[in-house]
Amino acid sequence: AYRLTSFMVCVSLWYSGGINEILMRLKNEYPRLLKDLIKWRGGSATNITNACFSDAADVYFPNWANEEPFTGEWRPSSPLQPFLDATGLGLAGSIQTLSL
Repeated sequence: AYRLTSFMVCVSLWYSGGINEILMRLKNEYPRLLKDLIKWRGGSATNITNACFSDAADVYFPNWANEEPFTGEWRPSSPLQPFLDATGLGLAGSIQTLSL
């Protein structure tokens, strides 16, 4: 049997109001679990292109717009590992739904 031990969430988005206005989180309904990918970071930048979030990433998503467009791998504002631990995600016979 195999067990999921890590995962990565990838997104692309454009928001004219500035990425620092965005709270992007991963949510599970039962058990209720919220984990922030981006929490009001990125300054006035408007573009995220193929940005991936993983606990294994070396750096957190930047606070400043000068690195736009944001692309590559970033550490999320909150660790993703609790989704695997609390929900049993990846265990045989479990059906889990995550939404972004």
